[in-house]
Amino acid sequence: MRPVASLVSSAIRVCGMLLVGAVTACGVGSGSGKVKGDLHLLGCEGKDVSTFDLSPTFFSGEPFDDPTSAASHNQLFIRIQRSGARVENVDGLAFSILSTYEVARCLGAFVDANGNNDWDDRYCDRSAGTARLRIGAASGGEQIKAGFSPYGSCPNAGILGHDSSLLSGVALGDCDLSDPAKAALNPVGCPSVCPGEDSWIEFSVFGGIAGPVTHPVDKKFIVNYDETIRASAFHLNLCDTVSVDAFVNRRFVPSPRLFGSLDGWFDFDLRRGQGAQTFP
Repeated sequence: MRPVASLVSSAIRVCGMLLVGAVTACGVGSGSGKVKGDLHLLGCEGKDVSTFDLSPTFFSGEPFDDPTSAASHNQLFIRIQRSGARVENVDGLAFSILSTYEVARCLGAFVDANGNNDWDDRYCDRSAGTARLRIGAASGGEQIKAGFSPYGSCPNAGILGHDSSLLSGVALGDCDLSDPAKAALNPVGCPSVCPGEDSWIEFSVFGGIAGPVTHPVDKKFIVNYDETIRASAFHLNLCDTVSVDAFVNRRFVPSPRLFGSLDGWFDFDLRRGQGAQTFP
């Protein structure tokens, strides 16, 4: 089973890839957004970050096709940071969208003449009239994963302390195993040591789709450069990556050193950076 920590490591690997974001003059990463919440971080040199404000100034996205799937799916990796510093030196939030098609048809909200929805209720909740996508950890079947790394606020957490793992957190999805549909997405549930679950994100503009459409979304839908990504709201319930990884892999589950919630929104355009440009 793929470890939860892979989401955080993906953020570091993307540093060596072509980074994209809104371009202002010669820079990349411009956009707007807010990320605030209540966090509990143990081993953070005594810093109080219970009232957390990321105050993001750097926004980037990397669209690509999944090379591991027989039926290629377009994916999107989004990184939101306090600044344009290297990933390992700054506080940041990452979203890994495993299928841009699922997001697009949730936002597109097409209903055919027979009343059949073009979106998948397992991933998309349109009960409130918005395009709300469920977010889950690596053990689940949700199409969006999210993770948070406080490498700016807690640069030495997990390096000089008793735990050799860097401090980071992943967003937990619905852990209710009594509902077969929810259990199918998250068959192993969530660690009892993690206090929150049910994470989600709502998109209002996603590439070439900005609301209800009059036809089904093409299964070959992709997100392109020079297009906008706008999330009107998101809510993340985070738990320590180490604790969640241990639970998923059926090892002893330690008490989380990071847990809490983050809420916010973001809006930026995808722009192609210079070919040889490294992060940032």
